[in-house]
Amino acid sequence: MPPFQTRGPSLQRTGSRAGVDLAGRDSRGGFPPKAAAGGALGGSQELEGLGHRAHHIDVIVRPARPSDESFIGELAGQVFSVFGNYQPLLPKWFKAPGIVTYISELDQGRTGYLMLGFFRDARALVGDVLAIAVAPEYQGRGIGRMLLEHAIAACERASEHSPVRAIRLSVADSNARARHLFASCGFALVPGDFGSYEGGQEALHMERPIPLPGG
Repeated sequence: MPPFQTRGPSLQRTGSRAGVDLAGRDSRGGFPPKAAAGGALGGSQELEGLGHRAHHIDVIVRPARPSDESFIGELAGQVFSVFGNYQPLLPKWFKAPGIVTYISELDQGRTGYLMLGFFRDARALVGDVLAIAVAPEYQGRGIGRMLLEHAIAACERASEHSPVRAIRLSVADSNARARHLFASCGFALVPGDFGSYEGGQEALHMERPIPLPGG
């Protein structure tokens, strides 16, 4: 099983969560239940300056470009297939308003990606890690952790001017390696029933608080 996959985009529950951007606009659109997220700071511009480089290998993270769409779909088909048919769905997310996608690269070759959005809960805004995918030939080299740290940094940066209180993700109960990674980065399980993936795995939610600026 690929080690760092987070939310499989097909949680089998009724009802959906509408995303909201930081200007307060609803971002409703054909997302599967429990998988909608919207409003990445009014678009990707405010997060595009956030760069990241791996500590031990020369990997960089950059904002995705339109030419990355086919890579996103193909990699989803490789690494998410155990959870469901994600290959046609993640490119739709890539083009959806309010979702920011980042690509990891090594020597100009793409190694993986991160999809991040925001949604409003009862108290404030929550960053939502929709997907982290690492190409099979690059797994085990710290790229998944780097992409997760990039998502955390993006949420911390957003919290400087918007009420982002936490970053959240979903993970299959059977994905022990990913759960260990998330726990090592400060994520804790959220109690509740969050449905299942198309592949039948139970979906768990994990969350990491975002400290108040200056706290």
